[in-house]
Amino acid sequence: MPPAKPQALSWKIPILLGRALPPNDTQLVTLASNHLTGLAVNASSLLKANLGDAGYFRVQYDETLFAPLLEHATELEEADRLNLLNDTWALVRSGREPAASYLQLASHLRSDSSHAVVDQITDALWLIDGLSSGRSEREAFRQWARQLLASQLEMLGWTARSGETPLDDLRRNAVIRLLGGFGDESVIREARARFSESLQKPESLTGDLRDTVWWLVGRNADESTYEQLHTLAKKTESIEQKRSLYGALGAVLAPALARQTLGLSLTDELPPQHAAGLVPHVARGGEHMDLAWDFAREHFDALRAKLSFFQARDYVPDIFDHFSDAARADELEAWTRQNLPPDAATLAARTAEAIRFRAGLKERLVPQISVWCRENSQP
Repeated sequence: MPPAKPQALSWKIPILLGRALPPNDTQLVTLASNHLTGLAVNASSLLKANLGDAGYFRVQYDETLFAPLLEHATELEEADRLNLLNDTWALVRSGREPAASYLQLASHLRSDSSHAVVDQITDALWLIDGLSSGRSEREAFRQWARQLLASQLEMLGWTARSGETPLDDLRRNAVIRLLGGFGDESVIREARARFSESLQKPESLTGDLRDTVWWLVGRNADESTYEQLHTLAKKTESIEQKRSLYGALGAVLAPALARQTLGLSLTDELPPQHAAGLVPHVARGGEHMDLAWDFAREHFDALRAKLSFFQARDYVPDIFDHFSDAARADELEAWTRQNLPPDAATLAARTAEAIRFRAGLKERLVPQISVWCRENSQP
C-alpha cells in the first residue's frame, strides 16, 4: 500500500503585543491562520507587536501604526528599539518598505546610548556605503551618515570616562571607525595625531582604541605612514598586534600601496595562512576588489600552498564576497568549476547568490537613499 499522505501541519505563532509604552496593557495572542481579528487597533494605541523582541518573526506596520512608534522611538525599551530597527531594515532589504522608513527611524535614534542599537545602525550604514562604492551617490550618503553619528562621538569622546562599561568602549570604536571610514577629516586627523604620538610614546595609544587608530591611519596612509606601520608590524612580537597592523596595511585606499600589501602575502613575514589572508583584507578593507582578485588569480597556486584544504576551498569565495555586480557572480561560478574540486561549488554558489542579491539591492536602494540623504542633510 502507498504510504498515507501526511497531514498538513501549521505552527500557531505566539505574539506578545500591546501598548509600546506604560501602561503596556500587554496581551499574548496566537496567530493560527492568515489573519488575526478582534483587536482594537487605532493610531493612538501606540501598538507594538513582539514586545521585548521575544519572537522569531518580522513585523510590518502600516503607516498609521508606524508613525507613532517612530515619534516615540527614543522612549521604547532597548529590546523594542532594536527589534523595530531590525524589522524595518529587513523589510527594506526585502523590498517591502522604502529605505526612508529605516533612515527616519535611525535618525530618531541617533543619540541612543545602547551599543546594540548603535551597532545595528552602523552595520546597515556600512552595507549601504559598500553598495554605493564607485557611484556618484556615495558622498551624499556619507555626508548624511557623518551628521547622523556626530552626536554619538560628542557624547562618548575619544577617552573612556569613569563609570563606563565595555559596551561603551565598543560603541566608541564603532562610531569612530565609521566616521573616519566615511571621510570625517577631524576624526582622521585625531587618529593620525594619536598614532604619531605613539611612535614616541607607545603607551599613549591604549588597547581600547589601538586597532581603530591603526585601521584609520592605514586606510588613509601615504607612503611614509605606510612604512611606519609596516615597520611596527614587523617588529612587534604580539601576534594579535601583528595581525592588526597588517590588517591596517590591508585597509589602505591608495592603489599603489594596496599592491605592496598584496605582495606581502607571498612573503614569510606572517604565518602562511595569515599572509594569504591579506588578499581578502585588501578586497574588503581597502575596497580594492578588482586588484585583490587579479592578484589572487595570478598567484593562486602560491597562495593555496599557504592554506589548508578547507581554507583553500573557501579562499576565492571570500574575496568575491565583497563584489556587488551580478557579472562577478557568474565569473566566480565559472572559475570555481574550472579550478577547484567539485565540493567547492556549494560555497561558490552561495556566495554568487549573495552577490546577485547585493546587485539587485544596490540598484533598488542606492538611488532612493541618495535622494533622501540630500533632502535631509544639513548644509
